[in-house]
Amino acid sequence: YSCDALFVYEELGVHEVLLESNPLKCDSSQLVDPKTLALALSASDLQLGHRYRYCVVLLEGGGNDESALVLGCSEIIPLLPTVKSNSLPGSKSGSYITSLDANLTDLGTMTVSAEIWKDQTDPHCLLTVTVFVTGTLVAQRHLNCSLPWTLIHGLPQGPYQVCATLGDFPPTESKTKCLTVTQPLGAHANTTLNLVLIILLFLLSTVLILAVYHAIRKILKRPKNHQCFLPVAQTEDQHARWPENLS
Repeated sequence: YSCDALFVYEELGVHEVLLESNPLKCDSSQLVDPKTLALALSASDLQLGHRYRYCVVLLEGGGNDESALVLGCSEIIPLLPTVKSNSLPGSKSGSYITSLDANLTDLGTMTVSAEIWKDQTDPHCLLTVTVFVTGTLVAQRHLNCSLPWTLIHGLPQGPYQVCATLGDFPPTESKTKCLTVTQPLGAHANTTLNLVLIILLFLLSTVLILAVYHAIRKILKRPKNHQCFLPVAQTEDQHARWPENLS
């Protein structure tokens, strides 16, 4: 990619007004890490305490037409003075991210939480959460380190790369954690799969019941063979009896 412009919008009530449009010149092939783009902006026209949104326009693939434009914008960020650390040189005081967790709770909705070891001497600890899809920034949240949790809606289809950074974006490697979140099976697909399984179970149960019914019916209709026993005729005395008296 190559850089094209940096836009600065100022929040005025419920509206945002374009304050600055600055041309940018860069080439990702000449950067040490193309995934990290560090920018510097003159704050002569910006006022402390005011709230601004920053948008970067890149040209993807070295193109120069509208189809190659890639736009990424920050959340509305208050302009605050840089707080210098009063820690002694060589000390290891400071905040750092100990763990990062991200889960898709629904289609296009993600919860991101982090555990932070917070330096008690740093009252302005800021956590920046960024979400990328195929290298394009799709969401960014700025959180206070005392509440390092956020719910992000309206995400496009993943997979996602989620990064948490102490401070503002772009991140510092030593204070950044990233992870990849894959797109789970959608709720609609789960419902359809469950419905198919229920229908298959019902059909199998019906077939089994019919098979048992026909087997019992066949047994009951089987012809029965009855044996008939005729009484045995008593043998008559066939011996001829001669008349005892012949006259």
